[in-house]
Amino acid sequence: MTVIFPHIPKCGGTSIETQLKNLPINVFLDYVAPPTHGGHGKRKSDERNREFCDKDFSEYDLVFGHFPIDRYVSGRYRYVALCRDPFARVVSQVNFLMERYRRGVALNPKAKNCAMQIESGEMSILQYVIQTRMFGVYELYLCRWPKQRFTPIGDMTGYDAFLDRLSDLIGCELKKTEMRRKMDYVIEIPDETAAEIKSLLAEEYEWYRDFIRELTA
Repeated sequence: MTVIFPHIPKCGGTSIETQLKNLPINVFLDYVAPPTHGGHGKRKSDERNREFCDKDFSEYDLVFGHFPIDRYVSGRYRYVALCRDPFARVVSQVNFLMERYRRGVALNPKAKNCAMQIESGEMSILQYVIQTRMFGVYELYLCRWPKQRFTPIGDMTGYDAFLDRLSDLIGCELKKTEMRRKMDYVIEIPDETAAEIKSLLAEEYEWYRDFIRELTA
């Protein structure tokens, strides 16, 4: 049965993708991401959704990448998800942006402008989170599907256990690799700012805690 696995940004998926490319299974990579809340990428994502709505991906063992899970709907598929504490995911995404900016990696104009303003102090991390609406990522990628539709579900705190279950599912061993990147830039967020960001993430936290409840019981 084809496994559908959306790679939610900053949830350990890059290490998995690197291994998948070297496994003897048929993998389809889809990195046409769902649009951000601001609408960036909507046309391209909508086109891909329409293109794939009637396609059968049963020839593949696994579909992986940045995509909304409802792009692939079929009783022939099996769905898996790997999540992360919402605040930790936000912090990781900010660090990733700033690390790439400092290294001179090409960024789209909006991301580059945000990084420049964060670097100069013109934009706070809280303002960045609000402006880029980083508090609806799981809704964009997993579309609020009930957790009963996913097997297995993983959380970054149990990353190795999730890799074991995914390995059993696809019939190939995924090694326990270190998923943290060494970054030259690690942002420090004051406690007061962290509390404000977590308040913005309240709805996402409610969903996340329910989604992984059995994993942490």
